[in-house]
Amino acid sequence: MTGEWSAVFAGDSLEVVGHSLSAGADELEQLARVLSADEHERAARYRWERDRRKFVVGRGRLRRLLGLRLGRAADEVRFRYGANGKPALDGDGRLSFNLSHADDLMLVAISHDAEVGVDVERLRPLPEMADLAPEFLTRAELDRLALVDEAERLVTLYRIWTRNEAWLKARGVGLSVPLESLDLDGELHDLEPALGYVGAVAVIAPPRTS
Repeated sequence: MTGEWSAVFAGDSLEVVGHSLSAGADELEQLARVLSADEHERAARYRWERDRRKFVVGRGRLRRLLGLRLGRAADEVRFRYGANGKPALDGDGRLSFNLSHADDLMLVAISHDAEVGVDVERLRPLPEMADLAPEFLTRAELDRLALVDEAERLVTLYRIWTRNEAWLKARGVGLSVPLESLDLDGELHDLEPALGYVGAVAVIAPPRTS
């Protein structure tokens, strides 16, 4: 997935788009110019240059995308952060968004009237899957996984994981939430953003006021 943003999912008030995290030297410099001072500080804390570049590209492209949706310059987009680090637009309640990335792929979910969470993972063999699954899945999810053919078990595990992660991000809570307490309300959509990747997006409408 290279070049322009690619549509991954579209609903009535929801869109999910994807983009590569690769960029040439000229574009990297342009993207760096729209970052805030604290984002430059965060980038500088990365130990490896490749991770620093991905952060700059991801943040720069996120700012450009949100700027287009809001009708403002990318460097004028302001963020605030929740108790668990979930970013939101500061002073502008028209849009909610969420970002996820895996390897060279980033996804951004945007909604006009609900909280959103998105997760993407690169499909990788997990030789230790039998040991890892009980740490990250509920009993019901483990039972479901056991019923799946072995050839589909890895993808099913990633599907369950990305749904849970997307929901937690939409709720703005961390992985410290007890697994058995998860109640995946709202909308959940599986995503296939690119070959070798799986993802999910969760949409949770705010409570209605009378």
